[in-house]
Amino acid sequence: MALLRVNGLRKEYGLQVLLDGVSFEINPCDKWGLVGINGCGKTTLLKILVGEEKSSGGSFIFDEEARIGYVPQTVVCPDDVTILDYLLKEHNKVERRLREAEKQLAECAPEDLDKKLNAFQRARDLFEEQGGDNYAVQAERMLAAFGLANRTKQTVMSLSGGERNLVSLTGALLNRPDLLILDEPANHLDYVGIAWLEDFLKKYKGAILLVSHNRYLLDQTCNGILELKSGRISYFPGNYSDYRAQKLEQQIRQEKEHAAYEKRLASLEAMILRIRNFAQVYDDKRWGKMIRSRESKIEQLKQTAVQAPEKEDKKASIRFQGESSHANIAIQVRGFSASFDGRQVLDNVDLDISSGERIALVGPNGSGKSTLIKAIMNDGHWENPTLRVGPSITIGYCSQQQETLNPDNTVFEEIAISGITNEKQAYDLLARFLFFKDDLKKKIKDLSGGEKNRLQLAKLMLINPNTLILDEPTNHLDIQTCEAVEEALSDYKGTLIVVSHDRYFLDKLATRIVEVEGRKLHSYPGSYSEFWYHKKEREQASARESKKEEQKKEKPKSDNNGPKPLSNNARQKLAKQEAELTNKIEQLEQKIEDLDKEIAAAFARADHEKGRSLTEQKEKVQQELNSLYTEWENFLNS
Repeated sequence: MALLRVNGLRKEYGLQVLLDGVSFEINPCDKWGLVGINGCGKTTLLKILVGEEKSSGGSFIFDEEARIGYVPQTVVCPDDVTILDYLLKEHNKVERRLREAEKQLAECAPEDLDKKLNAFQRARDLFEEQGGDNYAVQAERMLAAFGLANRTKQTVMSLSGGERNLVSLTGALLNRPDLLILDEPANHLDYVGIAWLEDFLKKYKGAILLVSHNRYLLDQTCNGILELKSGRISYFPGNYSDYRAQKLEQQIRQEKEHAAYEKRLASLEAMILRIRNFAQVYDDKRWGKMIRSRESKIEQLKQTAVQAPEKEDKKASIRFQGESSHANIAIQVRGFSASFDGRQVLDNVDLDISSGERIALVGPNGSGKSTLIKAIMNDGHWENPTLRVGPSITIGYCSQQQETLNPDNTVFEEIAISGITNEKQAYDLLARFLFFKDDLKKKIKDLSGGEKNRLQLAKLMLINPNTLILDEPTNHLDIQTCEAVEEALSDYKGTLIVVSHDRYFLDKLATRIVEVEGRKLHSYPGSYSEFWYHKKEREQASARESKKEEQKKEKPKSDNNGPKPLSNNARQKLAKQEAELTNKIEQLEQKIEDLDKEIAAAFARADHEKGRSLTEQKEKVQQELNSLYTEWENFLNS
């Protein structure tokens, strides 16, 4: 039984048709990503499904027994609503329904008893399904698991964006949904939060409909992709990488088939033309018969015509011209300390960045990444011994908060600051960043977050800096524009310092990771995936050591009546078993790491069959590794 059936759904805004006959089904255990360019209607579709907007036509139906959870892109509520109020809102409605059913049952006439009793039972069952009288306790436990313990009296609007996302997710999960609908749930989460979300969604037992521009999240969690384009939905099995491969294969195949069709059609038309020329010279009835035969073949061919491949959505055309500086030092930090909101975030840190390096600065939200970058931008120069910037270094800066833009300027006035002298020059540049001519007159404060980021990047193209410092440059951008930014930065010759939580983005660009943790900077050579793999490895090793230490402390001292200490032979045997098990785990972990590299290489060279085969092989190895992890935990607890 499908959890959700959507049939011919339409949405019109005046003359604009946003959704044009959207149809699809979601069944239990489906985990589908919904992708498309910004403004194509993804959020509108979700809002229609959850009842926040009305459709212009078509229909959709949920399984009447299915529970639905919804996490919106932006959580907004009155300023005085506390976290607990927010979480109890829907449950309180269910409880009021139960109390009303109780009252009606107590006051009903004897002939209405069966009807009122059934209504009461339904209300009672729903109340118990949602946790009953323990609902608030469950909410507090889940908040604690999300790092929001003892904060139920705090107002929702006083939380950070990432914390509001987690509160919204808590509210959705408390209803134990069969279908979880998520609109950009990774927005505002830091790298640890996104990793947690990936793991949670992978293990989630219900169905998922996920809108996200985070390609790694889509790759890790989805088994199907819905593409919304030109108001229509197309389905592609597999994760995001599979979808991209299928799209490429589909386009190449359609181009070949269309070319063959055009060639055959041209050949038949040329033949008819030659026959007509012959017919004008030689009066023979057979020419007419031959012409009609060829015309019939043309009509048959046109009935099975292969359409030209649909044009790809227009992509931003970005290029940064800056060259690498001849100086050795781009930026040098010595003994820098900083506080934010009265809390020290960096304590006597050092950092050396050489010209031409590609650095990713990562860390939890609030750890001091943006604080360090702003300090470099505001106070960095060659004579500053704490924040030294090379004398030949010119920095281009893209700010997460977009304060580099004057909200009262028009788009043209803002771009003119960087040297543009007329509207034609401005439009020629901004069109490459997907702006329209009418956008030149818009105020900066009226632009979307994505438009502001694209404008910041356009300004960087004009100044040709040899060092780029980019703080969350892909925030609010759709996947296609993210990829255009990646391609431009891949070709960039200068020094690159980027703050981002987008693993796909970082893996493509960074060659060194600098992690902000514990008020210090920790440097790791290599890609983000390598950094994250070794970070988890270190955390697991630390957790195992902590567990061993706890077990040693908790182990009671043996006395004459207690268990006898193990003999040397027994200890040696256990040590050997532990070593063998550890060795097997390490071998399988290495095998998975090797397979990840082979899979990436296979898809990079468009060998999709090999890539899928290796992915299946990796899943089998992962199952074997999970069994060994369980065996390892049992061994430690024995």
